[in-house]
Amino acid sequence: MSELTKRSVTALVLLFFAIGWMFYLPDDWFAIASSMLGLMATVELLTMIRMRKPVPFALSAALVWAILALTNMLLLAMVVLMLSWTVFLVMFARSGSEHDLGVDFRNVAYGQWMLVWLLVFVWSLNTVHGQSEGVWFLSGAFLGVWAADIAAYFVGRALGSHKLAPAISPGKSIEGSIGGLIAGVLISASFWLYMLEIPLWMALMLGSILVVVSIVGDLAESVLKRVYQVKDSGRMLPGHGGLLDRIDALIPALPVVGLLWMGMGVGL
Repeated sequence: MSELTKRSVTALVLLFFAIGWMFYLPDDWFAIASSMLGLMATVELLTMIRMRKPVPFALSAALVWAILALTNMLLLAMVVLMLSWTVFLVMFARSGSEHDLGVDFRNVAYGQWMLVWLLVFVWSLNTVHGQSEGVWFLSGAFLGVWAADIAAYFVGRALGSHKLAPAISPGKSIEGSIGGLIAGVLISASFWLYMLEIPLWMALMLGSILVVVSIVGDLAESVLKRVYQVKDSGRMLPGHGGLLDRIDALIPALPVVGLLWMGMGVGL
């Protein structure tokens, strides 16, 4: 099976589950499912960064995701994460070598940084999903990011000759990013215009911010993979790598545009 075929089949399966998750789960179950997604991404993250003694970190992360699923209290979840991981770091520092301490500190720093973004992402999902017409806004955001990713892939293969950030992600090109930006904005803005009936300027603005921030999110995860010298964050999704590889662009983009949308009073 070719790489493109794997990507296509996996994308169809993901789309099937995304529809069920987005449209057919009530808010409480949606939050639980979103937190399970976050926990799966956390386990993948701990494996990718090769966390020494990962079990206590994974258990505390499970508690953090349970707190978010049951209360949607972002600040409480983040405080529990920071305190518990810092305690584990200090405990390991007392028994490990100086080299182990340096490695553990780096892993905890990167892990906390990524987990904070994951928490914000899932909290935003839960919050926007509970708003009037929030499901339609989320659908447009997902479609826009996916369209940008697909267009960037094909335009980059066909026309890409100028590297976007060769030290971070050699496969990405400026031409592909421009193609992705155009496709993502057109898809997301058109969807929101039809389903939400928001002003054209607002749809174009939100679509543009969505895609630009999604590109930054994609590159940020590529930096993390470069640090740990891995090609993919995991092997959970054939043709797409890991779960983090699939949602990396959404992690910062959705909170930004979701909060903007709610802040404008549109989704209330």
